[in-house]
Amino acid sequence: MERERGYTNDTEPKSPESKDFKLFSEDKSPVEVAIQLDLAADRVRALYRDYWELTGRHKLTQIYEEARFDLSNLLKLYKIVNDLGMNERDIIKVLELAKYNELQNLQWKVEYLTKEVDMLENEKWKSTNQILQLNRMIDEFEASLAKKRGEMAYMNQESGWYDSTDNLYPTYTEPSSYSIQLSYAAMNDYWADNY
Repeated sequence: MERERGYTNDTEPKSPESKDFKLFSEDKSPVEVAIQLDLAADRVRALYRDYWELTGRHKLTQIYEEARFDLSNLLKLYKIVNDLGMNERDIIKVLELAKYNELQNLQWKVEYLTKEVDMLENEKWKSTNQILQLNRMIDEFEASLAKKRGEMAYMNQESGWYDSTDNLYPTYTEPSSYSIQLSYAAMNDYWADNY
């Protein structure tokens, strides 16, 4: 009975198919099998498909038969999916979107949103610059205001209209009409210079 199957006591396969399958089970490539056993490419391909079916890889055989001439494109697609780390659910979603012609709409939305983000980033940059300029202007105005207050306090101290604590409350020590006019004139000059 062993002789009918192509085996002898040394457990070496004797039939050509058995030798092919043994090499495939040792992870030899179809090219290596074809070279080692001196077989034609068509014969090795047929045996390799038989080996797939025998080892439970019948789906692989079916895919190979369907995509035989576009196998390089199938492998490229596999590499892309693998590189992106997509799982089965992701792939199904993408294919459903493609089926209902939604991919182009999504692409347009992505382009639109990318432009919107760029525009908002530009506006943010402009606003930041404006805030910095306004802060600089406030600092300059506060410095100028402090200087003017110091000048006014000095002038008012000289005229007797304000007290020497540099506040803007009048001293009620019977100022002369000349000092009141002088104070009003100084205030008008200040407002005219700054506003």
